[in-house]
Amino acid sequence: MSWIDDRRAAVFVSPNDTEAKSFAKQVKSIVRDYIDPNKKLNAQLAMALFESLKIYGLNYVIDPSSSYSANVGSATIDFLQFPYQTLNYSGGDCDDLSILYCSLLETLGIEGAFITVPGHIFTGFCLGQTEEEIAFEDYGVLQNGLIYYEGKIWQPVEITMIKDGFNKACAYGVQEWEKYIDEALIYPIHSAWELYSSVNSPETKKSISIPDTNKLITDFKNQLKYIDK
Repeated sequence: MSWIDDRRAAVFVSPNDTEAKSFAKQVKSIVRDYIDPNKKLNAQLAMALFESLKIYGLNYVIDPSSSYSANVGSATIDFLQFPYQTLNYSGGDCDDLSILYCSLLETLGIEGAFITVPGHIFTGFCLGQTEEEIAFEDYGVLQNGLIYYEGKIWQPVEITMIKDGFNKACAYGVQEWEKYIDEALIYPIHSAWELYSSVNSPETKKSISIPDTNKLITDFKNQLKYIDK
């Protein structure tokens, strides 16, 4: 794929990817009994997915010969991984991890988004909004650095910080957005799909091992205190 239009990467975002779908559904099942009804559900599930990828051992691996930073805005052909490939390889570069995370989010009914800043692509997810919050113009920055765009509230998540935990990844994602506020762009996956439809990834017979249940529950509880009501 070329990076002439960053929205093209949405082709690889697949909520029907067999292995990604199984992974996301099992993660939701594990944390289901520990979800706080007084806090935003999307944020809790997004956190559970992030923490599960950390426990799974997902790695951010920079490929100097085929990277977003090297090819952004060009017609050079880049190699992007389907979600199941990133899980099978236990790693990928920033675009691969963004595709996987958005696929997992979409599997659980959470709208994902690509966020781009100069030389880098990461993720966001739709948090939900109140009547008071939607009084902002597009690209307005809400309290705590949340993004208001297309009538929805989006939480930036620096997916490459998989080793550091969800809270730090969110905080750094906000920093990146605010640092490049005049150049940063957000591409909701559903809007990108209107131009570049998602393709079904090939079926595979390799089963993905789900992260340790007890470890995921512990991490979920530890990170839950950072989720706003």
